[in-house]
Amino acid sequence: MQTTRRFDALKLFISLQALGRKQLADMIDTTINLAEATASLIAAEPRLELATYPTINAVVFRYCPATPSERQPEAWANQINSQIRMTLLQTGEAILAQTRIGNLTYLKFTLLNPCTKLADIATILIAVKRLGKKLETTQ
Repeated sequence: MQTTRRFDALKLFISLQALGRKQLADMIDTTINLAEATASLIAAEPRLELATYPTINAVVFRYCPATPSERQPEAWANQINSQIRMTLLQTGEAILAQTRIGNLTYLKFTLLNPCTKLADIATILIAVKRLGKKLETTQ
């Protein structure tokens, strides 16, 4: 018996034992369906940009600010998106991940909780747009 290696499959093993295959699969499907619905909400918003349509339960997007003439568009958008993320974290409104694609900063939902509702996501997206608009005018 090896005792120096992590048992990476333990979490999956315990989950399968506790929930069963069908319930665990349903929970995963719920988060994937939520990601698809979230992507549709984002795609319908003119100030939000979806990086790509999700195939798993991660949704990558960004706020697209209007760019003042004296600003570089990419740097400005990156700054605004980073500040949106940090403000949401500091106020306790939401925890969003941040990632980069090329030279652009994106925000990311990683939807792992099957109890999360689309209304919860919509509330966070409203906060993202509110903060983005506020940051555009105060900087």
